[in-house]
Amino acid sequence: MLSRVLECFFALRAAICAQTVGVESSGMPHSAYEVDVVVDSMAPPATPPKTPSEKPKPPSPNSVADIGGVRTRSSARSAEILLKCQKGLVESYVALGIRGVFSMDVDAAGGDVLGHPVQDPTGALTAALLVIRRNRPDDKCMMRPPHETIVEPSLRRALAAILTTCHKMTVAHTWLNRAQYVYAMIQLYLLPHEIPRTKDGWDCEFALFEEAEVVLILSQPLFSIVTTSNPLSDAEWSIGQLVISKQLSKHQAHVLRGGCFFLLASCMFNPREEVLERLQQRHGMRAVGEGVVSLLLTLYYLANSRPGHPIRYRAPYGRNVDEVARVLLDNAMSSHSAPLRIGPYRAEVAESEAPHMVQLMLTPANLALAKMTLHEATPIE
Repeated sequence: MLSRVLECFFALRAAICAQTVGVESSGMPHSAYEVDVVVDSMAPPATPPKTPSEKPKPPSPNSVADIGGVRTRSSARSAEILLKCQKGLVESYVALGIRGVFSMDVDAAGGDVLGHPVQDPTGALTAALLVIRRNRPDDKCMMRPPHETIVEPSLRRALAAILTTCHKMTVAHTWLNRAQYVYAMIQLYLLPHEIPRTKDGWDCEFALFEEAEVVLILSQPLFSIVTTSNPLSDAEWSIGQLVISKQLSKHQAHVLRGGCFFLLASCMFNPREEVLERLQQRHGMRAVGEGVVSLLLTLYYLANSRPGHPIRYRAPYGRNVDEVARVLLDNAMSSHSAPLRIGPYRAEVAESEAPHMVQLMLTPANLALAKMTLHEATPIE
């Protein structure tokens, strides 16, 4: 496991960090890794092209399906830690994106519907979540009292390295220099008493952080995770096919892409099951991506309907994809999706705010209409 590798790695570096001087913590929660618990004017897209039914392919050795299925009671504590790590990655990514530390690198055409960090416009956040899901932290990575609700510094450094490395693989530039970039990350993953107070301490922290990135690069199939073994990539491919066939405009494609992360992350935040892994094993990664697009098309039609006259549309991808879409919808409607309800994913907006198409698609009311559509409507053959 990545956390164990890093623990050994950092243990060898402990002597170098002897100069680091700390101050007493206030005892207040600080780290993101504490364990606590207007309508679019464009017409709806035309019917997507039928795709040939394909048998689920054997899972890639680099894919999320390596993990397994339903969680057992013995892994409940580890699952709780994983969930908090995932939430911490999302919170950190959003914070860094809003501050401009992480560039979202979105063209002007999609910025109004695909520009917020929580939408993961670069794909880096999805990749980071898949990396941590491939390298589950165990229940021995927690600190001792009084910080027993916080994971060890080595794991927090690993999480920060996962986030920065995945972002570097998807966005080719940053306006910060090395010191500013690493300092911004340190502020998120170190506790007050862990922050260095001397130049030697900072040099040590920089070295530890960069070594954590190197360990990650050498131990993980990052290129595969970012490009091919990724349900978001498959969803983007399906959206691209609709654009190529001129069944979606570029603006509509941006709208659909803006809702992808909410559906996928809702599954990753499920505290009881490994939803994405189970779907991939049963239906294949391509079907998961198509399920995301199918559900988003249903939501798009409903959000563009006249009040009282919902357009109950189900894309003709086939029964396997319909089943995937239903599972995605159930997770999007669940309480464990609540941490994602920020920015354009908020459940409600003030009356004074301008309508946001992605937000309208993902409101609880629209999700409820989609549930009726997916469970009752007859699929187009």
